[in-house]
Amino acid sequence: MNNRRIIVILRVVLGLGLTPAAIGQELQFNVIYQCAPPLSVKIFSCAGTAPTASCDLQNYRDGKSTVRGSLTRQQLATGLQKCHLQTADEAKAHPPGADLPASAATPANRAAGGSAAASASQVGAGGFKVGDTVRLPLGDGKILQVRGSEYFVRNANGVEIWMSYPAQIRRIGKLTAEDHALGQYDAHDWVQVLVEGKWMEAEVIRQSDNVYTMKLANGHEVDTSAQFMRPSTPPPVVKPPAFQFGVPPKPGVISCAGKFEGRYSSAAGTPGMVTITFRSGKATLREPDMVMTDGKLSAMSSEKEAECWTGGGKIYLKWIDGSNYDFPIDINDDGTLDTQLGELKKKGN
Repeated sequence: MNNRRIIVILRVVLGLGLTPAAIGQELQFNVIYQCAPPLSVKIFSCAGTAPTASCDLQNYRDGKSTVRGSLTRQQLATGLQKCHLQTADEAKAHPPGADLPASAATPANRAAGGSAAASASQVGAGGFKVGDTVRLPLGDGKILQVRGSEYFVRNANGVEIWMSYPAQIRRIGKLTAEDHALGQYDAHDWVQVLVEGKWMEAEVIRQSDNVYTMKLANGHEVDTSAQFMRPSTPPPVVKPPAFQFGVPPKPGVISCAGKFEGRYSSAAGTPGMVTITFRSGKATLREPDMVMTDGKLSAMSSEKEAECWTGGGKIYLKWIDGSNYDFPIDINDDGTLDTQLGELKKKGN
């Protein structure tokens, strides 16, 4: 991380604007300034009293050391207008961890990875270690240092910063039971969600920040957070009975073979353009649909095959894939077919 990146990060921590402002207070050294929770900062020393004098400082998050770097007295004074000296109660709630050495802000130390070598074999919370690639809020990143549940990571843009598990760091690949217990879930995970005081089965649809969208068994969607979720198991997959050829779907119907042959389609200009092709007692239905392959749109129509049966002025399609998909067809007096997607006329043999 270069000095410019350190300054940018510390400006964010302290809430600094990019326009210099007048110095509003006298700086105090080796004390903790509490800023917007959970952020705080300590100033070790300054090179002088001039507004442009460089000051050495340590940034903390929830009391844990993160970035060590430098800002000018003027920049610090401007940012500290939004901070205050940490109270005793705040110090108890967020006791500061060990400060990074001054060398942690030097290019040589950063190039060497700081204390990464010492923690290379250390396994932190969640089972991560130095060198692992993990998922971060804005993309993947690599772990450079380990401190319990805190990880110093470098993202794809080269920015280096401390982040924590499970709040900000997730594993690549299938989540573990530990991840779930700590409130991490992926799309299509099956969970129970607390809705109006009752635990209900649901499937995770998507996540945005700390909000999960779930689809309940009744088809309704709800938004909630991890504290109102718990792991569950998906319902058993019920396989449809094996398809039995030649068995009519209901009494009193006979095969379409010899009675309906050829291609029937919607009239030109009809929305949807449905086509049914009858051949020897079977039917192939083509209807409008968006077919996705590998996440990309590959076709604007889909096909289904069925056995064709007729009786009582109707045609019944018994789907070969076993699905219980109803497609009612009435036979008109003029030989056209009346479907839920419009009238079909015979267009070819």
